[in-house]
Amino acid sequence: MSQVMTPQEAERQKAAKIAEARSRLTVDDYNRVLEDYLLGKRSERGYTDRDPSEYYNSGVARWAQDARDWIEFRDRVMVYGLEVLNEYMDTGVAPLTIEEFSERLSEMEIKWTHESASVS
Repeated sequence: MSQVMTPQEAERQKAAKIAEARSRLTVDDYNRVLEDYLLGKRSERGYTDRDPSEYYNSGVARWAQDARDWIEFRDRVMVYGLEVLNEYMDTGVAPLTIEEFSERLSEMEIKWTHESASVS
């Protein structure tokens, strides 16, 4: 027969699982999630081989604007990511699970000036 857990016991068990998951994390885990997120965002726009910022001085207006949009977005993402990484390195304690980190990154959306990915 299974034992019924009190809400407090369930909360303690959940907290223990989160703490255990965080204890296994490394800086490389956070970096991987950060880089994968940025790669996914730029790939959605069609920039698979090159970083959009490479087009900053492009003669194609849409590409040059994409570069500006990308740099602003990438900076916001990186500032947040570095805050998390610095907290981890300063304290030795992972501030977020990978799932929490990934979820917070996904809340950061890029606003492309040109809605369409086609060249115009």
